[in-house]
Amino acid sequence: MKRRMKVKIIITFGLFLLSFVFSPSLVSAKTSVTATEKWPEAISIGTSPTLGSVYRLGIGYAKIINKYLGISVSPEATEGGGFNIAMMARGEMELGFIQTVQTYDAYRGVGLYKKLGRQPIRVLWVAHPGPVALATHAYSEIKTPADIRGKRYMFVVKGATAQTLYGDALLEAYGMTRKDCIAQTFSGSIELIDAVKEKKTDVWHYPGTLVRHAVWEQITQKADVRFISIGEEQAASIHKKYPQYNFLEFPSNIYRNQDYSFLTAAWFSKFCCRKDFSEGLAYDITKVCWENRKELLPLDPLFGQFDLKSAVDSFNMPFHAGAIRYFKEKGVWGAKQEQLQKNLLQEMGEVK
Repeated sequence: MKRRMKVKIIITFGLFLLSFVFSPSLVSAKTSVTATEKWPEAISIGTSPTLGSVYRLGIGYAKIINKYLGISVSPEATEGGGFNIAMMARGEMELGFIQTVQTYDAYRGVGLYKKLGRQPIRVLWVAHPGPVALATHAYSEIKTPADIRGKRYMFVVKGATAQTLYGDALLEAYGMTRKDCIAQTFSGSIELIDAVKEKKTDVWHYPGTLVRHAVWEQITQKADVRFISIGEEQAASIHKKYPQYNFLEFPSNIYRNQDYSFLTAAWFSKFCCRKDFSEGLAYDITKVCWENRKELLPLDPLFGQFDLKSAVDSFNMPFHAGAIRYFKEKGVWGAKQEQLQKNLLQEMGEVK
């Protein structure tokens, strides 16, 4: 009897040791580039308004990082990439989502960042495309963007640089400026939804996804809406001057009464960090978020479309060294990506 008790104690103690050794946070910690590096106890992620998919994605990444790395992560709702860049640059935030158009300007210190100068940001990975749909009321006389002239166009958001710049680029492509329409300012998605519902605006654009998006879902349920296609000539003109904007065919039957497809602008959402962010932690965050991405699916069906190869597809700001290390291990970072990274660093004089 005593022998059995002794064996039972030994087995129990052994299982305790195994559970300790193989705890997720300790296993993942061993992947760090700098084993002796002290990680922060807490970090924050800048996302988007709470109705957006990026906010849900931030919640998902926060849970994964906390679960596998043992770091407390706070996903913070913001009005978008412009706010996230500013907070990361000031050291008030470690991670954040930024759109392609913002990374292009922020890295070079041009456009809306001309006065602020180059921002100390690096890309960890590319998340997903965000189509920027232009729409009007179903009964409206506005059939093409050319008809925006003289109408109330809601697109200016303080701090949301990608949202605002696209409106200016679209007007320019059709031979207009803000003086040719009534450029309306709004504070975020809730104000936009109310303005559409109460008919306080004639035409507007807002980013979304290629699956149902919460903001557009609410707009199309509360109002009769018609999406507007961008002319191919104008799309080519915008892309030539603003290469950070791409264009894609938005599929039909995503929203109520939308039995047609339409050509629209799109930018990519990128998950970024500060330039001086820890290389070891950047590697580990990239690793755990990509290798456990199935845990994101309950939050949004869009996240099931994520692909490791597309994570390194969009180049207009350099990637962080920690993320590059992981992508090299997975075989998706090759000679093409290496050359593009070098070109960007040479462009801004960071390497010879």
